[in-house]
Amino acid sequence: MTGIQLHAEHDAALPRLGWVCKVDTQARRVDVRCGEGVEIGDDFVVEGIWDGAFAAGEFHRARHFFGTGVKVLGDDVIVVPSRALVDRVVLATSDGGVWASNSLLLLLAVTARALDPDVDYLDACHAVIAGTDDYDPQIDVVGDDALRFVQHYHRPLVIRAGTVTRQAATPPVPFASFDAYHAALHDALAAIVDNAAAPQRRTPISHFTSTSTGYDSAAVSALARSYGVTRCFTTDGARTLDGMTLEDGRPVARALSLEPSVLTPGVPDADVEQIMLGTTPDGRETLFSDMFELFAAQQSVACLWSGYHGDKLWDRATSGGYLDPQIKRGDMSGFNLGEIRLVVGFLNLSVPFMFASSIADLVAVANASEMAPWQVGGDYDRPIPRRIAEQAGVPREAFGQSKARIMEYYSYCRNPELAQAFRDHLASERSFGAIKRSAYEIAERLDYLVARSALLPEAVSQRISLKRLLRPGASNLSNALYVWAANRCASQYAEKYRDLITNLPAQVA
Repeated sequence: MTGIQLHAEHDAALPRLGWVCKVDTQARRVDVRCGEGVEIGDDFVVEGIWDGAFAAGEFHRARHFFGTGVKVLGDDVIVVPSRALVDRVVLATSDGGVWASNSLLLLLAVTARALDPDVDYLDACHAVIAGTDDYDPQIDVVGDDALRFVQHYHRPLVIRAGTVTRQAATPPVPFASFDAYHAALHDALAAIVDNAAAPQRRTPISHFTSTSTGYDSAAVSALARSYGVTRCFTTDGARTLDGMTLEDGRPVARALSLEPSVLTPGVPDADVEQIMLGTTPDGRETLFSDMFELFAAQQSVACLWSGYHGDKLWDRATSGGYLDPQIKRGDMSGFNLGEIRLVVGFLNLSVPFMFASSIADLVAVANASEMAPWQVGGDYDRPIPRRIAEQAGVPREAFGQSKARIMEYYSYCRNPELAQAFRDHLASERSFGAIKRSAYEIAERLDYLVARSALLPEAVSQRISLKRLLRPGASNLSNALYVWAANRCASQYAEKYRDLITNLPAQVA
């Protein structure tokens, strides 16, 4: 008997890097529809880069893989998430088969499901903070039957005869010195860059980096520059975001001979903001709107070198459960880019996730005597990225002096058109009109002042929260915004991709 048969085709209407597949265990076939930027091989579909030969298509075995894909191997269908915890894959399973996608919004659309407005999804969006071995994958949805939605990170999933299992964790690589880590990092990055440049690719890949005065982006930009990356995104210190003056990353860019594109905060495009709001109820990074516009206009797929997770991997003070070989995040920054990157077409090469399971060794290296020249003391001290950046020519005083942020936390839309649609939804569907909205905003401010005053323990202040008494339904306003935006995106996808839904094999029964 022959193995599972792969049937894959491009669809120009789909998000550029989006894909959705149906695994039919009875017919022994997997059908995949994907955007124009996704690569299709004889036995794989992939949007990603990894430390191995592209033509071999062995991304499911790669230690370092950034992107997502599907690999067919005999009787197994392997669904592969990024090794970096900024991207995920989502499955919908039942006795009849398995749906899979790299987009929750797309999977909701093709399975005619929706998020539940009476469920708080913050824990689900933060799930992997518990660790790559311990997180709860469940995502609650509403629909006509018992399809079970789950999200998965980091480790490939093997589907055989309708049963889904996770591959075993990859053992950490031991490191006893900075030089050993630095050499391994360069070996892997060189292989990834070669993979990205493979002539067998249908769509070329162009490289960019994000540059700031923080440790992580400065080090990643230094590494990127050593592989010929010349363009970066940064801020210029002349603008504010949520009342906070943005840093000036141009001196770091100049030191590395990078050509900067300055990001300007403003009102995001309605479609872009809706997708980002429908990705997480947590922080967003709409400051990158200029970058999204540039990527969307390119013929090539972009690769963005980023520094997400450097706050844990490279900090001298990292301790406790974060030193476990299973990767644990401190926050979910970068995750908010997971849906918009599929639309505009970029890969998130988050360098600190490389060898992240070796964190205990790397924190020991950061605190070792050999790193003394790059240890500056205080509560913001990351000798490994400091050494990488300084040895690449970035002056000590140009970076790593204070923490800054570009994450945005808000409970309403910034785009006026979208904001009005959300207000209409709150009034008509959640009994949350103008008076309640005003009361909620006052309560939100009072709760903030109580929390800042530290007069009460956090657990107590949360229990007596005025905002909790005035929230729209069973969830807070930011969650209501997330559910509304996600379901609105999914509904629009369902209408836009009606042909895809019709032409794929029958939905899971």
